[in-house]
Amino acid sequence: MVLVFISPLSAQSKKVLIDSTPQFIITLGGLNVGSILPDQLKKHIDSAIIVKDKKGNQYPVVRFRINYSFTNTYRDSETELMKKTKDFRAADFYDTAFLTPNWAESIKDNVKPGDELLFNWILVRLKNGKKFMVPDWKVTIR
Repeated sequence: MVLVFISPLSAQSKKVLIDSTPQFIITLGGLNVGSILPDQLKKHIDSAIIVKDKKGNQYPVVRFRINYSFTNTYRDSETELMKKTKDFRAADFYDTAFLTPNWAESIKDNVKPGDELLFNWILVRLKNGKKFMVPDWKVTIR
């Protein structure tokens, strides 16, 4: 007994996968940069986070998280030397694309070169009503 298997090999049997995941651009006060000067950030930190796709369609922000990493200096009470320490603050914001006034003012008062802002857990509402998490956006203060 002989078994023969025939498999059609044609162009129709090949499937091409197309990545239909939308690509988004995140801005704060019109800025979409990975590195910014303190004065620029102070000027734009009160602005809304805007999320658009490559075609320019804007999507409402449902929620986001901000992570603020910065360096503090203090005087060591034993050695009387100035020392640096890394610090971190984070907060979640719901049903808004803006930081609270307290958060914005705190950043304005304290921002300096070397600090980092990470906007993550950014959820937007798509046209079909579904929520979509866009990629993180990291900003370094230079």
